[in-house]
Amino acid sequence: MISYRYYINIILLHFKMRGNVQMISSLSIAGMVIQFILSVGFPIFLLLYFHRKQGISWKSIMIGALTFVVFVLFLEKMMHSYLLQGNTSTANFFKSHPIILALYGALAAGIFEEIGRYISFTILLSKYRERKDGISYGIGHGGIEAVVLGGISIITAISLALSINAGTFDQMVGNQPDMGVLKKTLLETPFYIYFVAAVERIGAVFIQIALSLIVLYGVKQQKWIYLVGAILFHALIDLPVGFYQTGLIPLWIAEGFILVWAVISITVIRKSKTWFIK
Repeated sequence: MISYRYYINIILLHFKMRGNVQMISSLSIAGMVIQFILSVGFPIFLLLYFHRKQGISWKSIMIGALTFVVFVLFLEKMMHSYLLQGNTSTANFFKSHPIILALYGALAAGIFEEIGRYISFTILLSKYRERKDGISYGIGHGGIEAVVLGGISIITAISLALSINAGTFDQMVGNQPDMGVLKKTLLETPFYIYFVAAVERIGAVFIQIALSLIVLYGVKQQKWIYLVGAILFHALIDLPVGFYQTGLIPLWIAEGFILVWAVISITVIRKSKTWFIK
C-alpha cells in the first residue's frame, strides 16, 4: 500500500547546526536505525509467530512478495514514470491539480496491488485457499513492502546522513542537482518523522494482511465484489497520504488515518476466523 510514495522519494530526516556547518543530529540517526529495525524486524517476527502458531505457507509468502515486486515496483512504476515524468502533458496536468494527483495515486495503488493479489490467488495459489494462506500472502506482500520502503531506503538515508556529518557528501555525489535537493530534505525533516514512519510500516503490514484475506475470501466464494471492495478500501487508505504529499493536509492527519485503518485491519484479521470455517 501507499506504493506511489516510493516514486515521490520523500526521505525523512532532521538537521542540527554546529557553528556554520549543518549536521544531522544523533537523535535523527537513531530514529533512522529504529525505523530500519522495525521495518525489517516486524515482518520477520510475524512470519515466525504465525509459522509456529498456524504453520503458514512459505509458497504463499514468496508469491506475496513476488507479486508486490512485479505489480508495484515494475508495472505500477512504469505507469507512474510515463504519466508523471515521461509525458509532459499529463505531468503538467497532475502538477497543476494536486487533488487529482492524490486520487490518481491512491487508485493506482489499489488497482495494481489488489488485481495482483487476485491473480495470484486465482492462478498461482489455486490450491492455497485457507485463512493461513491469506495471512501468509499478506506477510509476504506487506513484509517486502516494509523492507523496500522502510528498510533499504533508510540504509541509503543513513549513509548520506553520515556523509553530511563527515563533510564528504558533496565530494561523494558530485555536481548532481537532484542530490542537492535530497541534501536539503535530509537536513530539514524533523527527527520524529522516523518514529512515525516506523509505526506506519507496522500498521501497513496489518493492512496488507487484511486486504489479502478479503481478496482471498472473494476468490474462494467466487464473488468479484470483494475485489472491488478491496480496491476501494486500499485507495481510501492511501488517499490521506496523497493529500499530505501534495500539501493539502498536515502529516499528523495522514498518519492518524493510517493508524485508524491499521486498527480496523486488525479487527478484520480477527473476524476472518469465521469466514473460512468449512
